[in-house]
Amino acid sequence: MPRRRPLDPRELVGPGLIAVLAVGLIATFITAFALSGGDGLSGEETPTATTTASPGPGGGVSVAMIPTIKFDQSDLTIAAGQDVTIEADNRDGSVPHNFAAYTDDSARELLGATEICTAPCKESATLNVPPGIYFFRCDVHPTQMVGTLTAQ
Repeated sequence: MPRRRPLDPRELVGPGLIAVLAVGLIATFITAFALSGGDGLSGEETPTATTTASPGPGGGVSVAMIPTIKFDQSDLTIAAGQDVTIEADNRDGSVPHNFAAYTDDSARELLGATEICTAPCKESATLNVPPGIYFFRCDVHPTQMVGTLTAQ
């Protein structure tokens, strides 16, 4: 019986496999684009905005979790030294999310957080922090959904 030579990995990648991979990649991009609500015509992207809480007790900020596992804002500004309510509006299909604020991006010291809820849902948390720059994230998606919280 003749001895078989080992397969060279380059022999496994042929035109058929490349075509299948290309179709899969294109389908992934189309799905992501459709889920983001893009129409391909407006040239608009998901906004990244800064929101400032209303001054005085009971001031609040709203942040939304939007499709494609993102916050609608990556920078939030709140009033320092007073109670500020953060309302987290989860609009991301049936995906669970929360809003959690920490002293820094090590996420070791929690300042406040909403409950984790599965969309559609709204949860809120009240923060009262001194002036400074803090970190926020979704604890379910801690590397994808992050932002900066500034108290002034």
